[in-house]
Amino acid sequence: MPQRTVWHRTRDMGRLFHEFGPGMQPLRFLWSLAHGKSHDGTMLFRVRSLGHQPISVRPGTSDLVVLYETFGASYDAPPSILSKEKATRIWDLGANIGLTVALYAAAFPLARISAVELDAANAELARTNTITFGSRCEIITGAVWFEDGEIEYVIDAGMEHGAHVTEAANSPTRNSRAWSLNTLFKNDDLIDFVKMDIEGAEALVLTRNTEWSTKVACLKVECHSPYTVAQAVADLEPLGYEVEQESRHWASVFAIKPFLVGQSPTLPSH
Repeated sequence: MPQRTVWHRTRDMGRLFHEFGPGMQPLRFLWSLAHGKSHDGTMLFRVRSLGHQPISVRPGTSDLVVLYETFGASYDAPPSILSKEKATRIWDLGANIGLTVALYAAAFPLARISAVELDAANAELARTNTITFGSRCEIITGAVWFEDGEIEYVIDAGMEHGAHVTEAANSPTRNSRAWSLNTLFKNDDLIDFVKMDIEGAEALVLTRNTEWSTKVACLKVECHSPYTVAQAVADLEPLGYEVEQESRHWASVFAIKPFLVGQSPTLPSH
């Protein structure tokens, strides 16, 4: 699928502006995100899709990209096959600042959502952005990997949304705890939906130690070069998934096990 055209991006920006209500002037909104400052380094906005609950972003960082991708382009929207009355367990792998966690919590009111974010600063902001949903949302700081252990990762200024595991000896790195999906999912009997945006680690996670896949009904994977959509399809189909390219993002796929969708036990509402 080709990347989005100018028309698509203009439409998506219109959706993003709509999220912040008629009182937000578009140019002022963009200027505030790019250059605004506050005493704690963040700016607060209220979002329609979250029932006008507040979210915090860091001006002058790639948080603006995450905001656009989540509420404008809807890159991480879950598949329509998921029922908001039945989905009770969701994992967000690569949560960044928690906007998708909050989006899923608002869309699936019965769901308990666990999220993993590699960078500690991003994870802390994710906790702030999901505090409204209380104990339904859990943010875990660490890496999703094909095995448990320790990893090194890099994060570049202006690319706060792209922290990724690295083996490059000449790159300044940080250390993090890492978990396999078998470990992360060990206490779950069935998982309705997993969003996987783990900056290249998917190439190993989808091919090694994949026992976890027997309990995941629906999976959304964003592929990062050199890993391709075709490779993702080839890796997911042997795990029992029906796979199709996701229409909103040129490098993402949906993987679904229809016989598992909607089978998780319904939890009492809070």
